[in-house]
Amino acid sequence: MKRRLLIVDDDREATRQLANQLAGSQLIEICGEAASVDEAWAKLQQSRPDLVLLGGCKRDGKGRIVPAISPCFSPSGIYSSMLA
Repeated sequence: MKRRLLIVDDDREATRQLANQLAGSQLIEICGEAASVDEAWAKLQQSRPDLVLLGGCKRDGKGRIVPAISPCFSPSGIYSSMLA
């Protein structure tokens, strides 16, 4: 069974490239892409992903998105380049 992935990053080109690379995966299905915290929250509720890959959302900052979505996932369900 494929794991459903939501990609969150304000760099649409990077998101598109990653989605293209994962398009043929037997393990991952891209269920959505978001470029802001508000868009990510809407996509989370709409698509119910198994995994979230967090890139940067400069306008919103990492301080808002991680606490907002963390309760929705087990610790292994969120992968972020922003967590440090």
